[in-house]
Amino acid sequence: MASCELIFNCKNLQIESLIRILNMKHFLAFQVLLLLAVCLPAQSIYPPIIWNSGISTTPTEPDEAGIDILDIATESITNSVYVLARCTAPSSFPNGQTFTPTPNGEFLLLIKYNFQGGIDWIKNLGFVGFFSESTKVCTSNMEGVYLTGVFSIPSINFGNGVSVNLGCNNSCEEIYLAKFAANGQAQWAKTVSGGGGAFFITAGIDADNAGNLYLAGNYNSTKATFGPNFVFTNLPQNGFFLANYNALTGNPQAVHFPAPGSEIGGLAHLAVNDNNQVVLSGDFTGTLNFGNGLSLTAPPNDLGYFVAGLNTNGNALWLRSLGPGSSYFIVEGIDIDQEGQAYLAMDASDDLLLDNNPVLNTNSVLT
Repeated sequence: MASCELIFNCKNLQIESLIRILNMKHFLAFQVLLLLAVCLPAQSIYPPIIWNSGISTTPTEPDEAGIDILDIATESITNSVYVLARCTAPSSFPNGQTFTPTPNGEFLLLIKYNFQGGIDWIKNLGFVGFFSESTKVCTSNMEGVYLTGVFSIPSINFGNGVSVNLGCNNSCEEIYLAKFAANGQAQWAKTVSGGGGAFFITAGIDADNAGNLYLAGNYNSTKATFGPNFVFTNLPQNGFFLANYNALTGNPQAVHFPAPGSEIGGLAHLAVNDNNQVVLSGDFTGTLNFGNGLSLTAPPNDLGYFVAGLNTNGNALWLRSLGPGSSYFIVEGIDIDQEGQAYLAMDASDDLLLDNNPVLNTNSVLT
């Protein structure tokens, strides 16, 4: 049986949206990833396809997909598309390139498609650790792409003389942050580290049009180093951070810890706009305290879910709780527009609650 992963790029005037559809990931003998760029005229029901491109894999295990799309980002300057993929089986591309897994069993690919659907380049980053769920990409108003994730191997070589090294000799997990130019050459790379026994995980990456790059993540450490002059000690053992970098140079400009001392389960998503507004979402246990009188309490012996609006100085402006509590629930993605309106995509098995008040009945969605 064949399988397709579809990514549609829909354009209607100035509106762009990306929709990812994943299906039939079990009992595959052959899998194809299909990228479709479509144009959506104002009065068209079925948008015509502008271009498509496929990636084929040959999994060796019956329940293996062979390739997973981790993230996708579009560049407004050249209308290029960057796709981040985790591959666990030999993968072949329309330009004739084929990549084979390392002895560790998987590798990370960063692929650039031009506005016509052709492949400009493919970067094989090899095996960086089993942390694919936290690997993200984004673009800014400058050409190129930013990549972040978690690594636990001694070093990662991004090419062009750019690399990162693990900052401990024993058990630890650190964050890498790298920029690639439009031609695929690595320009710089940074780390977020805390020494031996420290664990970090990426939650999100985004950029504004003022040349700022934002990175959000979780930490389990009393120390966090983002770069020279940005070393923090005596931190609460668990928490999350919001860091601001210069998008051109990669130098950190500010680091904030919006809810120090709170019992964070995990920050999961980040979005920013061009008006100094930030949206974060995640889960927590116990009490979540952002200051300014904004706090939430999770249900007893259960996770609470939150979405928060902040300014780029890390100060919380509003805080809302999401439900349905003990039932299956996950926020899949968030975004914020230039007017400050936040958008969330969620999976839920029960009625959706906002501040413990029902706002959407799951049965009504199906009728």
